[in-house]
Amino acid sequence: MADMKDQMKTGIDNLANLGKKAVESSGETINRVGEVAARTAEQVQDRARRAADQGLKAAEQVGEKVKEYGDDFAALVRKHPIQALLIGFGVGYLCSRACR
Repeated sequence: MADMKDQMKTGIDNLANLGKKAVESSGETINRVGEVAARTAEQVQDRARRAADQGLKAAEQVGEKVKEYGDDFAALVRKHPIQALLIGFGVGYLCSRACR
C-alpha cells in the first residue's frame, strides 16, 4: 500500500513538473511571438511610410502637370479667343443634345 502511495505521489510530482515546464515553455513562446509581431509591425509601418511618401510625390507631380496644362490652355485661349469661344459653344451644344 505504501508502495502504491509513493508511486501516486511520484506520478503527481511528475505531472506537476510537466505542467511547470509547459507553462515556462509557453511563456518563452509567447515572448518570441511578441518579438516577431513587434518586428513585423515595424516593417509594416516603414513600408506604409514609404508608400505614403511615394504617393505624395506622385500627387505633387500630377499637380504640377495639371498646372502646366492649365497654363498652356489659358495661353491658347488668350491667343485664339474667338475660336475658343466657338469651341465652347459647340461643346455645350453637343452636351445638351446628348443629355436629352
